[in-house]
Formats: sequence, structure tokens, C-alpha cells
Amino acid sequence: MSTMYEIIDSLCKGRGTNVTAMCKELDIARSSLSELSRGRSKTLSADKIVKISKYFDVDPDFLLGKTDQKQKTPAETGERTVSDADIMFALWG
Repeated sequence: MSTMYEIIDSLCKGRGTNVTAMCKELDIARSSLSELSRGRSKTLSADKIVKISKYFDVDPDFLLGKTDQKQKTPAETGERTVSDADIMFALWG
């Protein structure tokens, strides 16, 4: 069984659904996940990976098994984090 398939299956179970229902909801052919689970394919197309990662709100690299982090940190995504202290300083010095 593919690592990617195992990750997706685990995410489905954690969400209380299954791979078939997820595929139906995302309009992804179930056969592409079946091929992945049987080892006939090693990965999914980029658009399918993006759809699935958005569905579960995880980083695409997590689905690919490249990282154990489900989501990128703000520093990795280029997002800035602002604390309450930063806001208070900006407003009142």
C-alpha cells in the first residue's frame, strides 16, 4: 500500500469519512486512489493533491510524505504573525 494512500485514508478516518466519500465530494475518480492503494501508481496529479490537501487543510508535502507537519508554519508560508503586544504598540506606542 502506498504511503500517500495510507496518509489520505488516515485523514479520512480522522474526519469520520472514507476515501470513496471524499472522492465523491471532491469530484476525483475513485479509481485514481484505488491505483494508488494497489501500488500501480506512486502519486497523484498535482491538482488532485492540492484538492485533497485543501479538503483536509494540510500541507501538500504532508500528503506526499515529505514532512510530518500537517501544516506549514507562518514563517515557511511567508505569512506574518502579529501578537496582541505588537498591535498595542502600533496603536499606542
